[in-house]
Amino acid sequence: MRILWKDDPGWHEIVRRILSDDGHEVSFVEGHGDILPSLKAGSFDLVVMNSGVVHGGDIETPGLLTLRAIRAEPTLAELPIIVFSGAIHPDLERAVVAAKGWFVFKGGHGFDNVLAHVRELARAS
Repeated sequence: MRILWKDDPGWHEIVRRILSDDGHEVSFVEGHGDILPSLKAGSFDLVVMNSGVVHGGDIETPGLLTLRAIRAEPTLAELPIIVFSGAIHPDLERAVVAAKGWFVFKGGHGFDNVLAHVRELARAS
């Protein structure tokens, strides 16, 4: 599975090692604004990205806006997308699901929950 991943660069090597051991190819982008151009330029089976920071009650995070932009592209409308957050935001979760994405709470377990969802999607494909 070819995965496009957006998160803090400090996690890149760990994520690459774990997912490479599972047989996946992972490409990383630095910013949410890099995701759509990368998808248009390459072929990916899954996008995994952080939600970005929720400020107050505003759930229009970079991750949610990027998810919506991807869904607006006809050739990418069905691409599996995981949006994860280190905090629980029920309104953000509902918005991600409404945009046909998967919302994953990263929480205190680090990437265990996120990686479990990646593995589940890989088995289903």
